[in-house]
Amino acid sequence: MENWNDDRLDELSKAMKEGFAKSDLETKEGFARVDREIKEGFVKVEEGFARIDRKLDQLPTREEVDHRFEAVHREANQRFEATDRRIERVSTRFEHMVWATVAVAGGFLGNLFADKI
Repeated sequence: MENWNDDRLDELSKAMKEGFAKSDLETKEGFARVDREIKEGFVKVEEGFARIDRKLDQLPTREEVDHRFEAVHREANQRFEATDRRIERVSTRFEHMVWATVAVAGGFLGNLFADKI
């Protein structure tokens, strides 16, 4: 059986205090490490946002996009109008050709029947 005297109790008390101090120190070091990791993480997040901001700054502005769109739109309209003019010209020529064919056919039929009358 163990003898619980003052010296033994003082020794156990001292060991407990040392254990608590060691545990306290480990806890403080752990919190300091976690705080440091959190701060480093925020630095990395900020660097990431800065990288994104730099990429966004390289994108054209709304005015530049509008200007490009208007230029492309103008060019497309010019091409469509030119195509419409070509189609109209072909359509007019085809119409003239049809009327000319009708006139020739009419003349041919007129000559054919004129001999019969």
